[in-house]
Amino acid sequence: MSLKVTVDDKSSFAPGVTYTEPMKNAISHYNVTYGQNFSLSAGLQASSQATRTETVGYAVPFNSFTMPPCHGTTIVRTKSRTKSC
Repeated sequence: MSLKVTVDDKSSFAPGVTYTEPMKNAISHYNVTYGQNFSLSAGLQASSQATRTETVGYAVPFNSFTMPPCHGTTIVRTKSRTKSC
């Protein structure tokens, strides 16, 4: 028999900063007013991923299923051997 366990771990971090400063309105040659502003942005992103796999295997003899269960200090005799519990 075998048991396989897989753990997948993912994480991320992504902060960002934006600075906006309004400036005075501008006037075009045709006497049209439009707004202006100054913007500055910065960002940072970090991420990580890890995968871990564990596999466990073990064997169980078939005769353990055919023998009667042991209780206390019972001695079980079979054709080929004597087993003490």
